[in-house]
Amino acid sequence: MQFKLLLPISFFILIASYAKSQDTIYRKDNTTIRAKEILINENEIEYKRFDDASGIIRTISLSEVDKIKYENGQEKKIKSAKGKEMIIDKNSLWNNNSTSNINSSSEKKEKKETIEKNIVTIGPRYQSLKNHASSHISIGAWGGGFGISTPVGKRTKSITYKISALYGSEEIQNDYPTTLGQGEIYLLSEESQTFVFKNFVTWDWRIKISNKSFFAPAIGLAMNLSTSSYEDYFVYEKYLNGNYVRDIYYDSDEPFLFDLGLVIGFDLILKPIGVEIKYDTPDNSLLFGINAAF
Repeated sequence: MQFKLLLPISFFILIASYAKSQDTIYRKDNTTIRAKEILINENEIEYKRFDDASGIIRTISLSEVDKIKYENGQEKKIKSAKGKEMIIDKNSLWNNNSTSNINSSSEKKEKKETIEKNIVTIGPRYQSLKNHASSHISIGAWGGGFGISTPVGKRTKSITYKISALYGSEEIQNDYPTTLGQGEIYLLSEESQTFVFKNFVTWDWRIKISNKSFFAPAIGLAMNLSTSSYEDYFVYEKYLNGNYVRDIYYDSDEPFLFDLGLVIGFDLILKPIGVEIKYDTPDNSLLFGINAAF
């Protein structure tokens, strides 16, 4: 008789224990899912069905879920698709895989964010500049520059603005000629200098190399604001009063010019260092830069 009474009692205890050891996912359409080993990711929930604990991992979008009620009676309201939480059976082998999945997801997100961020560059520049006052001379010029690159579109492209200030000067000194042909003009000396503000606006393609580095081919518009000057001293021979005589004359100019043209080239960002090589048509030469990139 006692055995007969214990049998239904044990059955009900087993049923109560079975019902208590499950988590429940409440969907917004008022249906429920009995689940085990729930993992809340950034945009979805991973779980195993309670009645198929050794089966496949299933997923459901966070936007479809209202709340989760855990086996201990605690409830979690699903408000947004942000944050991560993991409640998993300690003896489950899936725990290791899930942790690995979270780390992998975090690493991917970190890599994605690294290439998506704005890139600021600052450093020295060198370029052979035209002297617009004395166009037959190009001057090696040094200076510095600053730039900022902002990702756009699918985050693999960016718009970059860079400004550089460069200055160069050159002096030519020649010996006084011992012989000079009739009508011949000979350059004794020249002092030439150029100062330019360079503005580049480019469209770049970011080709990722590693977590903190990428190669970016670029094409865009060059806007150069420059001032140039030169002072020349010439000697020449002329016929005067029946005799050939020599004379020295002085020439100078100081134009102020604004040039528009094309710029093409690339940036190589290997944080915290960047290398820049650009060709701009107003000066018809290459610009070289080494930058601090952050």
